[in-house]
Amino acid sequence: MRSVTLLVTLWIGIVAAAGDAGASRQGVSPLRFDVASVRENTSAERRVSRRFLPGGRVEIRNMSLRMIIGLANRIETSTEAYRISGTASVLDRKFDITATAPPASGPTSEDLLAMLRNLLADRFALVTHTEFQPMSVYALTVAKEGRLGPGLRRSEYNCHDWVGSPLETEPRDEKGNGLCGASQQEYLPGGVRRRYAGTIARLAQMTQWTVAELRDRLVVDMTGLEGNFQWEFAYSQDNAFGPAGDKLPSVFTAFKEELGLVLEPKTLPIEVLVIDSVSLPTAN
Repeated sequence: MRSVTLLVTLWIGIVAAAGDAGASRQGVSPLRFDVASVRENTSAERRVSRRFLPGGRVEIRNMSLRMIIGLANRIETSTEAYRISGTASVLDRKFDITATAPPASGPTSEDLLAMLRNLLADRFALVTHTEFQPMSVYALTVAKEGRLGPGLRRSEYNCHDWVGSPLETEPRDEKGNGLCGASQQEYLPGGVRRRYAGTIARLAQMTQWTVAELRDRLVVDMTGLEGNFQWEFAYSQDNAFGPAGDKLPSVFTAFKEELGLVLEPKTLPIEVLVIDSVSLPTAN
């Protein structure tokens, strides 16, 4: 119990420090786009895109304001429902944003995010603050210290780094299965098999996105495992692609037996971005 308490304390401290640094930069950064266009997207299009291009150009298409706020504050899409608190109707309206940094400014990705935060403040009158709120979560921890399951091992690959690369360069496991493309998800009778490569934090995020049984809570990486891993596990899931075959384990059992990780229900203080005020954007 003492080690778990210590881990929780350390994790909260790290998140708090990151939040303080982000809030400080939000408050003092003078960085702003040189030119910016904001238009509401009222089409029925479902495709969403965001691109940070060379030269400091940012293109956002058909994203809800809530998603744009999450992007600007590095809040993963899968966690927005938990980590962004606000009910204003404008948050669900969709917008296109095209913006360009000042010439020859050579902005970093962090600079562009600071510019995007300032754009939201200037054009949407967005005012926010952060606070910690108690929240029901699934804490992802290691089942037995020093031991991982057969489906989880260290890797040189990270699918996040591969995105945008030629298809033929996709990282593959020893069986030739692609780790990062369409083959990362394989439907089975009565369930699904998932494989991927990246950080354990990424595993927690993808689990949040893809496993319906876990969408009632935030999945929080508290394993303390750093670096890249490859993982593969199969679990039961409603499946319209065939009759139930051999009984597959629940996602909770699959994580423990195949990955050596535990998904444990807990209540923890989670940093939340609270929206104090926001409005429709000013004219271009």
